[in-house]
Amino acid sequence: MRLEIFDFIDDAIVIVDEMRDVLEEGNRELEYFFKEKFLDLDNILNVSSRVKSTMSLKEKIFRNNFYLKYESPEKLIEGLSDLIGIRIECRFIE
Repeated sequence: MRLEIFDFIDDAIVIVDEMRDVLEEGNRELEYFFKEKFLDLDNILNVSSRVKSTMSLKEKIFRNNFYLKYESPEKLIEGLSDLIGIRIECRFIE
């Protein structure tokens, strides 16, 4: 018999995988937006982005006990704030 946590994680992964194309498109659009927005600023070094990987999502669910905090995988995915991540590297000029 499988533990409920593994079913919860597997269901959450399926949901994210089904929306992976939408997440990747949003990721590209956000990265393009910020690159264009900061293109003329000399203190912005780089803009990069990512969509959370399957392995990273599994680890996060397990590490943070999200299977106990959320009533369903759908609610978990709705509540995650970092499926897409943007990094803006800048230097500080006095």
